[in-house]
Amino acid sequence: MASFNVYIVFGVLVIMTSGAVIAHDVDPIKTNNCETKMTMHCVIEGFTSIFKTETIFDNCCHELVGLGQLCHNALVKKTLQNPLFKNNDTSVIFSRTVQVWNKYILVGENVSPTPSPLEGGKVMAHDVDMIKANNCETKMTMDCVIEVFTSIFKTVTVFDNCCHELIGLGQLCHNALVKKTLENPLFKNNDTLVILSRTIQVWNKCTLVGEDVSPTPSP
Repeated sequence: MASFNVYIVFGVLVIMTSGAVIAHDVDPIKTNNCETKMTMHCVIEGFTSIFKTETIFDNCCHELVGLGQLCHNALVKKTLQNPLFKNNDTSVIFSRTVQVWNKYILVGENVSPTPSPLEGGKVMAHDVDMIKANNCETKMTMDCVIEVFTSIFKTVTVFDNCCHELIGLGQLCHNALVKKTLENPLFKNNDTLVILSRTIQVWNKCTLVGEDVSPTPSP
């Protein structure tokens, strides 16, 4: 995946339908390198826009348009397979997927990119520098970005494969990226102390998973 420039769409995406991902949805993702075309923070914004707010800032609109509708739809369908999102209404999510795409294709055509709040603001300079110096924004797949984001902000559940990716990311990157994500106004109603506590809990849990088992695929 490209950058975090995070966490916690956001996946572009999500929800569960039963069964495995259909082959014709998986192949376009690999063939078109869909998981490398958006920065981490725009993944989170896109995910959140579909599952909650229907809001994306201009810069992430341009990234979504650059991702392309084929990747956009395929990634949403793939995310829907994750049991973390089994309580979502699939028809509602698909409807929002179309709404978000239609809305932001117009933005992409009519305005120049402007920074998302995650690209500036109150984030401490040393956190930003550390994220860049350690290439934090390139070390996790889109699926696992969404899964870890959801685990910290809602479920505290991460499957083994994404735990291994999180450990590969490293605790310094993990902490800095969470702090950076908390600067996004989309998450202004979250209790910072609760989120930071969950950040530690998820890290500690995944550390144990990393010590005890070999990676197994996330659903």
